[in-house]
Amino acid sequence: KIWGWGCCRRSSMRLFFGNYPNQAVLDLGGTLGNSACCGPVPPGSLISKGRPSASAIIVGLTIFISSINLLDTAITWGERSLALEHAAEMQAFCTRTNSEEACALEPCQAWTVDKRFNIAPTFCQEIYWETEKDIDCLRLAKKAPCCLGCNKGTYEDFTDEGTMATFKSLLSLLADVGTLLFTFTAARYALGFATASDYIDVLIKRRSKNAVQMETAKFDNTHPVCMDFMEHIFGIAGRRSAAAGIPSLETHGTVALDGDDGTKWSGVNNYELDNVTKDWEDYFAQELLVALDCRWTSKVKVPAKALGIAADEKVLAAWAELPLIPFNMSFLDFVSGGVLYDLLPFGTTRHAVIVTTRRVFYVRYRRPKIPLKFFGVALRVDCFRHDQDVWFGLMFRTKSSFLHKLIHEKIMREHFLPGVVAFQTRFGALQIARSHGDAIDVYHLVCQLSKNTSEFIDPDVLVKNGISWDRCQDKLETSLRKKSSTLYAIEPQPDDTVEPKPDIHLSHKKEQLVFHASFRDIGSTRSGRYTNTDVVITTGRVFFWQRDVYKKFDCQACCYWLCWWRAFLNPIFASRNLPNSCSFVTLPSLLSFSTDLSIDPPSWFEPHHQPLKCPCFEWLTHSITRCCLCERSPPDDAPPPKGRKCCSFCPRRSGPSATAKLMWRLRQSAHADNDFIIENNVRPFFAEEAPESDAEDIYNGLGLGSDQLEESRRIQGDQNHEEMVETMRKIMCVVQDQSDKILDKIEVMY
Repeated sequence: KIWGWGCCRRSSMRLFFGNYPNQAVLDLGGTLGNSACCGPVPPGSLISKGRPSASAIIVGLTIFISSINLLDTAITWGERSLALEHAAEMQAFCTRTNSEEACALEPCQAWTVDKRFNIAPTFCQEIYWETEKDIDCLRLAKKAPCCLGCNKGTYEDFTDEGTMATFKSLLSLLADVGTLLFTFTAARYALGFATASDYIDVLIKRRSKNAVQMETAKFDNTHPVCMDFMEHIFGIAGRRSAAAGIPSLETHGTVALDGDDGTKWSGVNNYELDNVTKDWEDYFAQELLVALDCRWTSKVKVPAKALGIAADEKVLAAWAELPLIPFNMSFLDFVSGGVLYDLLPFGTTRHAVIVTTRRVFYVRYRRPKIPLKFFGVALRVDCFRHDQDVWFGLMFRTKSSFLHKLIHEKIMREHFLPGVVAFQTRFGALQIARSHGDAIDVYHLVCQLSKNTSEFIDPDVLVKNGISWDRCQDKLETSLRKKSSTLYAIEPQPDDTVEPKPDIHLSHKKEQLVFHASFRDIGSTRSGRYTNTDVVITTGRVFFWQRDVYKKFDCQACCYWLCWWRAFLNPIFASRNLPNSCSFVTLPSLLSFSTDLSIDPPSWFEPHHQPLKCPCFEWLTHSITRCCLCERSPPDDAPPPKGRKCCSFCPRRSGPSATAKLMWRLRQSAHADNDFIIENNVRPFFAEEAPESDAEDIYNGLGLGSDQLEESRRIQGDQNHEEMVETMRKIMCVVQDQSDKILDKIEVMY
C-alpha cells in the first residue's frame, strides 16, 4: 500500500503465510473506497447447505443480543414519546383555563381523570393563578390574570423519577447505540483475527531530513527492492508448484457473452500491457489527470514492472470495475463515512482486477479529481496466489436494482449481466463481484485456471467398467452444441428463460466430454418455482448448471397459484433474473459420491399426487389448463397415455413418489469449518416400474405442453433416472480408483 503526498510518501507491505487472511484483517490498513469487488471469503459460504460454522454462530449471537438491546431501547423511548404527547396536552390546560376556580388542584385532577392521563400528582400541585405579572402570562399569549405552572408541572411529571434518572436514561440510549455499532465491528474483526494466518509487516517512509529527524532509508530505493523481493518469492513458489506436477496453463481466448470478441468494454480482455513504467511514482505522474469513468475509458493499463510480474508470468485478463450510478454502498460503508469517498473533490477510487498464470491482483487507486499534487494519492494492491490449482468454481447471477437498470440500460444504453464468481484453491476461497460487467466472462476465465487434470480418467477404463461409451456420446450430441475445440454450449430446456446461459469451457484440448444428465426438482407445493439441473462430466471435471423456472398456471393448483405462489405477479419480476448458478469441480477433489432415495406417500395437499385420481376430472382440468395457456390440442389420432382412460369415472390409486438426492463430497481447505458437499435433488424420481401416467401428470402440473415435453425428451434422450444414477455411480467408482492409485504412488514416494 502507498499513500501520502510526494514529499512524505509512505508505503507498507504485509506478507501472509499459509492461507488467505480474512477480509477484515486486510482492511485494517484502509479500504480506499466502498464495496470491494475482490477478496477472500470463508469456504463454507460457497455452499448453501451444511451445519453452521463457529463464525456463523458468533454472528448469530451478536445479532440476537443487538436485537434485544434495540428492542429495549425502542420500548424505553416509545414511552418517552408518549410522555411528550401528554406534555403537549398539559401545556394546553393552562392555555384553555380562563378562571381562577378552574385553575386549582381539584379541577386539575378531575381534568386529568377525564383525559385518562397517567401522570404524576406533582403536575397539579404546581398550578397557580397569576394576577400581577404580565411578563409570565405573555408566554401564553395572554395578559394577567392567567393560569401558570404548566411548564414546571410538565417537567416534574417528565422527571418524576428524578433528574438524575432522566439523565441516566439519555446515557443509556447513547450506550445502546454505541453497543450495537461496537458489537458488529468487534465481531467482524474478532472473526478476522481468529482465522488470520501468520504475517509480517514492512513499513517504508519518505520524509525530509532536519535537525530532529534523520532519514533512515531511501524510499525510492527501498520500495523497488521490496517489489523485487515479492516477485522472486512468488516466482519460487510458482516454480515449485510446476515441479510438483502442475503444468503450464494453455490459454484460450475468452468468449464474450454475445458471441463478439472478448475485448468489449464489459469483458475481461480490455487491457493494455505496460512494460515501460518502472515504478509507481512514474505511474502516478502519468495518471494524475484522468477522464471520467465510463465505458469508453474502461481500458486497463497493466504496469507489469510496478506490480512485480515476472518474465515467465503471463497476464491472462484484466478489467476495470467501473462505479455504478448511483454508487453501490452497504450500510457498514455508510456508517463508516463511505459517502466521503464519492462526494469529496480530492479523491475518487478506481478498482481493477488483473489475473495472471500465478496470481490475482486487486488494485485500488485513489487519484485526485483536480490535478494538484498536494491532494496526494493512495494505492492498495492485494495479491493472491492460485498457482493454477483451482479445484472448485462457482458463478451465480445477481440482479440490478431498478434505478441502475433505468440509468445504465435505458438511458446510457449499456447492456451487461452482473454476477458473483468465486473459486477455491488450497490457500482458501476468493470471490469476485462483477456489478458493472458480464460475470460469465469471469467464470470462463476461472474455468481456465483449474489444475490441468484433463486426462484424469481414461475412456477405455470406463468402457471396462460397464459404461456404454457410444450411448453417452450420442446423448452428448443431442444435448450439447460445439462452438470451438474447447467450448460447448448446453442446449437449454424449453422452459428455460434465465440469462446468461453458460458454456462448458474445457481447460485443454485433450479433455473429453463423457456424460450428460438433465433432471428437474419440482420442489414443494409451497414454492412457485422449480429447478432445472444439468450435470456434465468430462475426463477431468464435473460441471453443474442450476436455474429456477416459474411454475405456470395449473387448474388443479389454482388455489396455490393465487394465494400461495402469487404467480399473477410474475410478469412484474422478469424470469430472466431468476436464480441462476453454474459451477465446476475437478475430479481429483472428489472424495465421495452418494445417493439417497426417499419415498413419499400420496397427499391430498399435492394437486397431482393425491391418493385417489378420477380420470375424467384429470382430463377436464388438463383441458382447462391448456385452454388458459393457449396451447394447441394434440392430434386426434394421438393415443392417450398408458394406464389412463379419459372418460372413465372410476377412480384409481396413485403410487408413491420418490426423491433422489445426489451428494458430491469434496475435499476441504485446512481452515474450513464444515464439510464441502454439493447436493442435487431429482424430484420426482421415475423408476422403470413407475406408471407413466403419474409422470405425465406431474410434468403437466408444471405447465409443460406436449411440444415442450417432446423437446425435453429429445434433449434428455429418453434417459431413465435409474440408468442415469447408475452411470454416475460407475463413473465415480473409476474416479475414486484413480485417486487411490495416486495416493498409493505418494505413499511409495515418501
